[in-house]
Amino acid sequence: DIADDAVFAAGNSKISFIKSTGSSVITPRNAAFHDLDFNGGATFYLSGREIEIEGDFIMQNGNVVPNTDNYTYYVGGDYSKTGGTFSTSPDDGFFEFVGLCNKSFLLEQDLIF
Repeated sequence: DIADDAVFAAGNSKISFIKSTGSSVITPRNAAFHDLDFNGGATFYLSGREIEIEGDFIMQNGNVVPNTDNYTYYVGGDYSKTGGTFSTSPDDGFFEFVGLCNKSFLLEQDLIF
């Protein structure tokens, strides 16, 4: 667990969320991630209307769920999905990619390339 008043400075590092069961709520506030990696069988709730990932968005396992309606996730690097699921509903929000997508994405998800 991370304290509510913690300050996050991503720099050029990869942040890996690894949890085998249960769930975690990830609220980056105004801080951008560099590389963001999800692994393990847990559910990871992303909370925030605008989330910036300056590097790569990597899904190895687990379930990633937007916890906010009308979200925009900006991915400055590549989107890589080797396992797990990204759970969303049509018209919930947007993913904006600058880099490459190596896996087909949910057809109902609105994408900006």
